[in-house]
Amino acid sequence: MTALDALDRMICLARDWVSAEVSDLQIAAAFQNTVARCVGTERDLAHPAGRHCLVTLVSLLARMGIQVDLQMPSVQFDEPQPPLRGNELRGSLIDLGNDLIPGSYVTLGGLAPNLVICLGEARESSLSPTWILTGASWMGQLEPPGESRTQQWTGTWPVGAEVAAALAAAEAFKYVLRGLPLKDSYYLRHLAPTLRGRWDFGNIATTASIDLGQVGFISAGAITQAALFTLLRLPGVQMRAQTLDDDCVGASNLNRNPLNRRSDIDRAKVDVLSEQSTPNVEVIGRRTRLTDATQGLPSRLLVGVDEIPARWVAQRQSPSWMGVSGTSHFEASSSEHRRGLPCAGCLHPRDDPATGPVPTVSFVSLWAGLALAVRLIRSVLQLPYGPEQQHLWLTPLRTEDIGSWSRVAARRDCPVGCGAFDLGSIVDVRPQARGEPAPDT
Repeated sequence: MTALDALDRMICLARDWVSAEVSDLQIAAAFQNTVARCVGTERDLAHPAGRHCLVTLVSLLARMGIQVDLQMPSVQFDEPQPPLRGNELRGSLIDLGNDLIPGSYVTLGGLAPNLVICLGEARESSLSPTWILTGASWMGQLEPPGESRTQQWTGTWPVGAEVAAALAAAEAFKYVLRGLPLKDSYYLRHLAPTLRGRWDFGNIATTASIDLGQVGFISAGAITQAALFTLLRLPGVQMRAQTLDDDCVGASNLNRNPLNRRSDIDRAKVDVLSEQSTPNVEVIGRRTRLTDATQGLPSRLLVGVDEIPARWVAQRQSPSWMGVSGTSHFEASSSEHRRGLPCAGCLHPRDDPATGPVPTVSFVSLWAGLALAVRLIRSVLQLPYGPEQQHLWLTPLRTEDIGSWSRVAARRDCPVGCGAFDLGSIVDVRPQARGEPAPDT
């Protein structure tokens, strides 16, 4: 296996904007010749959120082939941090880097950085582009060092820590692409560096423990893994997760599947996920593909497949609650569907047959899965988003303005036949955000 095999989907994504004169090998080399220094103090990493942020950040960067240079003390951890092995953070991250993209590594000091990312109160004197990451339970932010105040991580849940890491990973991706010849200078406006970014999923009070019950996951790929990456880390969360997938881990999965390692290649995805179970979260794999005849599914489903007909099949199973996320190039979509609201068929009424490998990158898939995990938690806590936030459209490259919320239009021609239109569900006639087609009603 080569780095080109592992970075294939990200290279496809880069080709959206990179000049055709640039070879795949040159694109891969641009990422593998970039060094990102991740800096954390003992105080930053004493907080679980600081550790979660660092693990997420290193994973996202390393899966892009970027060389990661750690500047951090030795820190022990006792919370779940899949897919890390061991309980010493620095060594576990180095071990993970050695088991991902061939030719890319996580190392401890010694490499001159092209960009620097600091956690919380950590500071680094560098002429390279530098950002500071901070966050709370549900909010994460990225700031320039000159304006950032010394700040400790707050909150008990790691959702905001993952948000902060995803914001920084997008900046690293843009940094590399700006150094390559582009098809048109127009794309530079999308690749311009962001000084600051922030995203808040909406603050809600967290509880000491929460039982999510039985939850079905349709697919064991990147989006499902991103959702589980989050849920496995939540303190006090109990869940019995059932994953349906008949695929095996491939080389190109390393670029975006946050729970897979190179040593997992050729193994069944559901088997790998089952091994990530913790004392509180049991992951059970079913080596099968979802069909209309599938039985035994839980009443709550998370659907992480980009194939639109699979979403219709899942919706026809009549779950009491269903969350759906998908990605398309640089963007991600997330929605939830419960009784009384338009269904997944109303939101995605037409199939869009794939013509080749789906272009994507680690941080886009993470956003899609993270949004699903948040929707599930809020549903169980009986604090769901309102109808005006049924759909979230995310554009992670522009970290200063990432997402927009909207209603879902009920459709008379819904391919699932949910009947929401006949029940008088509200139709949103506003133009869709970020270039999405307006709904036909």
